[in-house]
Formats: sequence, C-alpha cells, structure tokens
Amino acid sequence: MPPPNPFTYTSLPNADTWMRLLLLLLATNGDAASPLYGELNPCARDTAPPYNPISYCWGDTTDSSILNIRHDGETEWSQLPIRSNLAELLRELRGSLSGKPIRVDAICINQSDEITEKGHQVRNMDKVYRGRDVIIWLGQADESSNHVMDLLDKVCLIKASASITAMDSSHGFQQDQAQDVGSASMEQLFAELQPNGYKALYEFVSRPWFSRRWIVQLYVLSGTAMIWVDNRKQDFEALQLVYRALRPKLVQHRDGKGWKITCNFDPDHPHHMPSEEIDPLKRFHRLLWTHDTVLSHNTDGLTLERLLDNFAGFFSADPRDGIYAFLSLASDIDPLLWLPEYSKVADVVNIYRTAVFHIVEQSGCLDVVCRSNHAFAGSVHTEDRSTWVPWFGPQRIT
Repeated sequence: MPPPNPFTYTSLPNADTWMRLLLLLLATNGDAASPLYGELNPCARDTAPPYNPISYCWGDTTDSSILNIRHDGETEWSQLPIRSNLAELLRELRGSLSGKPIRVDAICINQSDEITEKGHQVRNMDKVYRGRDVIIWLGQADESSNHVMDLLDKVCLIKASASITAMDSSHGFQQDQAQDVGSASMEQLFAELQPNGYKALYEFVSRPWFSRRWIVQLYVLSGTAMIWVDNRKQDFEALQLVYRALRPKLVQHRDGKGWKITCNFDPDHPHHMPSEEIDPLKRFHRLLWTHDTVLSHNTDGLTLERLLDNFAGFFSADPRDGIYAFLSLASDIDPLLWLPEYSKVADVVNIYRTAVFHIVEQSGCLDVVCRSNHAFAGSVHTEDRSTWVPWFGPQRIT
C-alpha cells in the first residue's frame, strides 16, 4: 500500500551533469527510533558541496520503512518508502551526519525514471565517487565483527603512535625508525592473534557488501573509505593493512578448518548461474588488487573483459548491472558511447551481446564466447535458450 502522502521527484535540469544530495535531520528529542526526516537538494555535480557517498548492501527488496522527505525550500513533508536496512543505517548515521550532505543512490536517484534519469546518473557514477570520502555500512555487529573492529582499533593506535614518535624530535627518532617501531608493534599484535581471530576476519570479509559488483568502482575511485558496523567506525585502510599482513595465515586457517563460501546453483532461480568457485579471501584480494592498479595509474589492463573475469563471482541484483557496474572503470570503454538502459524493453541478452561484440573487437579473439557458463545464458529468456551469449549477470552467493 502506498504511503498517504507519496513523495514526487522533480526532474533534474540535466540528468548527466546534475545530481541530488540528501540532508538528514537530527532525531526528535534524541530518540534513535524516531521517524526519519531529510531534505533532498539538487545541485550541479561540478559545484556540489562536500558530501559523503554512502555504500551498503541493498538487501531485501521490500520497501518496509518510511523516510519523511521534502525538496529544499518546501514546507510540507511527503513520504518515500525505503528498505528496512537503509532505514537502519540512516538512523545510526544521522547523529554523526546531520547537516552534512550525503549521497544515497536509492534515494538521490529517481529509481522509477528508467528512461530520462536513471541511465544518465549511472553512466556518471564514477564522477559521484571519485575522490570522495565514502562511508561503508556493513550492518549490525556480531561477535566476529566486534573482534575485528577491536583489532582495527589497535592497529590504528599503533600507526598513530608511530607517527607521533616520528614528529617528536625529543625522541631523536627518524621517520624510518618510527616505522620500524610501528612494524614491530604490529608483528607482536598479529603474533598474539588467536585462531578465533582469523575466523573472525574471514567472517568479516564474508559479509554481503564485499561480494557486490558496484562496490568495485566505488571503493577503488574513492578518496578515503570509512567502515561502519553499528555505531563503530574505522578506516578501511586498517583492514587493508591487516589483510595484507595476515593473508598467508588466513589462507592456512581457511584450508585447515574447512571454511568455505562459494557460488552455487540455485534451482529456484535458474538464471543465477555459478561461475567459478570464489571465496571471500579471493574476492577481497581482487578488490585490493584493482584498487592498487588504479592508484598506480597503470590501468590499461583493466579492460571490460578483464573486469568481467575478475569479478564474475560478484553479485548484482539487476542482471544488466553485470555490465553497467564496470563501464566507468574499464580502460577500453568510452562511457559517452554507452548509455545504461533500465526500461522494460532493455533486453538483457542484447546488452550482453553488445558487450561481447565490443570485447571481440578490442581483443581480436573469441575467448569471451567460451566462458564456462555460456550455455546457461538462454535461461534468462525461455524463448531464447539457444543463444550463444555468455551470462554476465548475478551469481548466487550462499
């Protein structure tokens, strides 16, 4: 049932160059459970004020919560249905972000305008994220996440202590000596990590956010990234540092204990076909590798084909995003020549076919047609089971 006073979006002056930002209002009387209120402000992207993009796993498709919302300058409130996990993160963040513009795609893009707005906004998503300080919401805390966040807190304290030592001339330390002190402290911290600590790290990077295709572009192009779990936050860089230091032992513990999370065929959703087996450590490693590649400015190898291969096991709710999520990141794509289409007539197989033709033309070979799961692509449309087009869409993560 629609809300009693449904919110109506006003059109952007130019869907390619304009965007909307959300301004959250403080909770009423400090009550965390009080209704959500926010103002939606359109602005030209090039002159937008400082803002934080919010990244989270969209989760359940049911809109079961309400955001009271109005356009900037309006006096009357309207109601916009939102998903329960989005309402949860907005309630948690509004105390910290009240008065600070944020970008939440589910709210700031008119999702029902599939023809004149959504495709243009998606085509320019890289410009929305690039250089911005991103907030990553991983959801509710549990025993494992508490363990990991405690570890990240200690890592950041050690890093801060080493930096202070380097700046304090009374100690007589040089910068490299301070780094040695920090490294020694890190090694001691990691040496004291118990087996349950390794399992907690494994479960942490197994959270759904780390398996989504859209996070690749967002993370690798962002300026900084801050992880939030419930009301705790920490720098993503600390998680990187821990992972890089502990990866060999993490792999040993994973293999020795039989921890495994892979893509599996779901008989209830025949178009969710498995690609390769991919576990959380490999997913996280590929994410960091792509981040490092972009930082090195050596991105010629990040072709559409390479990105599709590297992130085949990553999930996208809309099969069309199997391609669209990488358009702005692929080195061999001119985004101006690709306008994402989300209308009902935007046929998935035709979009995949266009991608295949592009890859064959760029690579000069037909390897892409030989993807292991190409035979199942026809299950997208029962009337077209003979199609040769590979499947680039959602994988079922269990």
